[in-house]
Amino acid sequence: MLNIKLSLIFFLFFYTYLIKSQTTENVKKSMTEVTSIYVSECLKDKDCPSNSIGCLYNFCYYKFYCIDNNCISSTVYDLNKNYTNKIVGVCSQEAFNKKECSTSKCKSNEDCISNNCVNGTCMSNPSSPIILCSNEYDQGSPYIKCNKIAYEKCNNNNECFSENCTKNKFCSKNYDYSKKDKASALFLLKAVVGLIILILISLIISKLLECSSYKEEEEYMEEEYLEEEYMNEKVEKGKTNKEDKIIKQNDIIKKEKSNNDNNDNDNDIEKNETNVNEINEIKVEINEFENNNTNENKIKNNNTNENEMKINNENEIKNNNTNENEIDNNITNEIENNITNENEIENNITNENKTGNENEIK
Repeated sequence: MLNIKLSLIFFLFFYTYLIKSQTTENVKKSMTEVTSIYVSECLKDKDCPSNSIGCLYNFCYYKFYCIDNNCISSTVYDLNKNYTNKIVGVCSQEAFNKKECSTSKCKSNEDCISNNCVNGTCMSNPSSPIILCSNEYDQGSPYIKCNKIAYEKCNNNNECFSENCTKNKFCSKNYDYSKKDKASALFLLKAVVGLIILILISLIISKLLECSSYKEEEEYMEEEYLEEEYMNEKVEKGKTNKEDKIIKQNDIIKKEKSNNDNNDNDNDIEKNETNVNEINEIKVEINEFENNNTNENKIKNNNTNENEMKINNENEIKNNNTNENEIDNNITNEIENNITNENEIENNITNENKTGNENEIK
């Protein structure tokens, strides 16, 4: 049992030692270590480390109090015995006299982190001022800034975390946003001026490009115009040369025609004479041919007339023959009719004789 108790005591001692060493390792930092902390982005408090207060404006928020280059986080300063129940805030004598400042009531210097308790109030200690290290933003980028807390003595604004050193030479708790506003305004002004300069530069470049392109177009148009003029001159020269050649050719042709016309006229006269003789001969031949044709036509007409007379005579003979045949037929028909009538009369007579004889017999 004794061994078990001893082992438990040893284990608890070792465990507390580890916790203390771990907390002191995490809590105690030098000011250079604090200022070198990288402020990371976050969405929730659990995204931030243990020495951070939590997630604020999507960044991990830190708050350290430093004395004599020993810094401890405000979240865990009470874990260390040296900082247990220590009062962090301080007051300056001037602010205390004007009743502008108050702290938790202290009984001794050990109760104050500044190690200076006066009449129950923790007062600032010029030999060991309290330095606050916390988040600051420069043009939207966070970093850790370290300067004196409120009511510490100061000579200018740069010594105070609030950047506001009062006329009574102590740091005010009210943050002076004028510098920040000036810095942001200056940044905005620089950004606007830079943007305007960029716009002007882009406009100038575009204008220069337009001018250069316009000049190139003008040069191109001038070159085209000169080429057109050159081509037109060539064409006109070609036309004039062609016209001159055509005129010369026409003159040559006219001269040749005139010479040919003279020769042709002589030849034409001779040809005309021969043609007249030939025409007269042809006329004679035509007249002879026409006379022969007229004679032949007359003969043909006579032959046709004779043929017509023959045909007419033959037709008359045929008609006469037909008439004679008709007369013969009529005569034969009459004879036949007379014969039939005679036969009928004889038959009638015989019939009457028969009837008479029969009657006589009866």
